[in-house]
Amino acid sequence: MKPDLKWMIGLTLTAVEKVDYTWAFKFNDKTGITTESPWRLSGPKGIVATSEDHGHKFGLSIPVNAEQILIKEVVGKAIENVTVKEPTGDLILAVGPSFLEFLCLSMGYESWHLTSTNLELVCVGGGRIEQIEKNEKGQRTRR
Repeated sequence: MKPDLKWMIGLTLTAVEKVDYTWAFKFNDKTGITTESPWRLSGPKGIVATSEDHGHKFGLSIPVNAEQILIKEVVGKAIENVTVKEPTGDLILAVGPSFLEFLCLSMGYESWHLTSTNLELVCVGGGRIEQIEKNEKGQRTRR
C-alpha cells in the first residue's frame, strides 16, 4: 500500500536528534519520524550527509556530525513534496533543493516509523507499509 502523505507538504522539520542507535526527526505539527536504518540527505551537488557518515573523520580534523549538517541544511525549511517509493518503501521528503531519504535496506527489519496525531506508518521488512490508525476512542486500529 502506498500511503497518501500529501498532508505533510508545508510541514517544517523542527528538530533532529540521535540517541544511541535511533534518529528522531520532529516536525512542527507533532509529526515525528524515527529510524534506526540509514537515511541520506542529498542536494544538487550530490550526497550532503548520511547516517552512515556520522562520527567518521574521513581525513577531516573532526568527525562528521550528520545531526548538525541536517540542522543547518533542513531544519526550519518546508517540505515541498513527499513520496513513498514502491516497492522498496523508501520515504523521500523534498525540502527545497534537497532530498531527505529514509531508506529500507532489509527484507526482515522495520526501517522507519512515522507518527502523527491520528496515524502511524511503519515501513516493515521488504518495504511494505503498515498503516495504523486511531479510532474515536484513541485506540489503535490496523488498516
